[in-house]
Amino acid sequence: MVKVIAGLYKGRNLETPVSDTKPTKGSVKEAIFSSLSLKLKDATVLDLFAGSGAFGIEALSRGSKFCYFNDLGKPQYKIISKNISSIGIKNASVSNLDYLKCLECLKQLNKQFDIVFIDPPYAMDVYNQIVDFLIENDMLTSDAILVLESNKELNLHKYEETFGIKVKKYGYSIVSFLRKTLQN
Repeated sequence: MVKVIAGLYKGRNLETPVSDTKPTKGSVKEAIFSSLSLKLKDATVLDLFAGSGAFGIEALSRGSKFCYFNDLGKPQYKIISKNISSIGIKNASVSNLDYLKCLECLKQLNKQFDIVFIDPPYAMDVYNQIVDFLIENDMLTSDAILVLESNKELNLHKYEETFGIKVKKYGYSIVSFLRKTLQN
């Protein structure tokens, strides 16, 4: 079980799926959200590999206006839905799709995001594919931030003209922040 760290839902417990994956440690989540603090208010958020929904729920708790949650796993989908329902969150949508199908559906709806959490199972090397899709389909606001969590350094050099990139290591987790530059 994990807790919401701050904001409107501070202290609320979130169920986590029983699986091989481990939820992001509280200290890592706190560091991520400290880095995002000024961007959270009124943000539209995508939590693409949502697991328990902890990232998206934390963003909503801290003032984001809407979050799209997605996870292909049925147990994860059920837990996200249960966590949202138990807290009483109304400004959210939950889908149970392959990540590319989810992105395609959101593209068809002309959605743009201020914050995107990309935390796939570490065995999946899909980070560049997702970032490319978001860029090519104009799904990011002019100052969007992408948060990529992995267990290794990612090759993000091709994005240096589009994003300011910061990489932070937190034990086993490596978090890459891609902040869209305003001149693009």
